[in-house]
Amino acid sequence: MPTKKELYAKAKEFGVKGRARMSKNELEEAVILCCSVEWFNDIAGNKIIIHDASDVEIEVLDVFTPTI
Repeated sequence: MPTKKELYAKAKEFGVKGRARMSKNELEEAVILCCSVEWFNDIAGNKIIIHDASDVEIEVLDVFTPTI
């Protein structure tokens, strides 16, 4: 399990804003989200853009979009 210091460093690499005020759990969630976005963009060639914690933009190209 990574330390808070390690999570902070990774969040800094990803350019996570507000990381200095985040708890260890919040840092872990932010890093997981950023890793997931990177993974998705790599395998699907699509784009997920995170503007801030409350605004996530998803651009899906040539991928099945389920209807709810």
